[in-house]
Amino acid sequence: MVHLKEYLLLEACLPNAPDLERLGEWRQRIANVMFRAAAGSPLTLFTVGQKKPYSLGYEMGVYEEGKFNGHKYLVTTIEKVTTEQLDLLVASDEFYLGLIVLAIGRLSQSDVENMVLCWQKDIVQSGVEFFRMDSDGLCFYWYNPKHPEEAKRYFAEMSRQNQA
Repeated sequence: MVHLKEYLLLEACLPNAPDLERLGEWRQRIANVMFRAAAGSPLTLFTVGQKKPYSLGYEMGVYEEGKFNGHKYLVTTIEKVTTEQLDLLVASDEFYLGLIVLAIGRLSQSDVENMVLCWQKDIVQSGVEFFRMDSDGLCFYWYNPKHPEEAKRYFAEMSRQNQA
């Protein structure tokens, strides 16, 4: 029997390097999309290799440090995310440079292990629903959305706004 796994990756990018005003608008659109998607669900911050006190994850909620397959990781769960917390996260260098991902819901130990194994490449294959920025801060990704049609609408709206 053949088992097929499907993964989905949505991308929204700014066409060129933004000025400060445009950067603020871009960050606000990202925070709005994440807030709508995560409404009523816990949000989990996940990063590999961060050390205290340099990660925002230590300040945002209940955190757990661990090590798997030789890689240290940090998992922070925010039970009920606020717009203020998302604004802070989106404005952080960690998120903006793709060093931290934001997963919708709680991560199981299996999810954490898959994320660690896939961190450097093919992270979409972890199967976890999460958000991440590219390392240049110009592209925003939504991996494996549970409601793909709704996610596609959000990203189409972002793309229209980015062209304006």
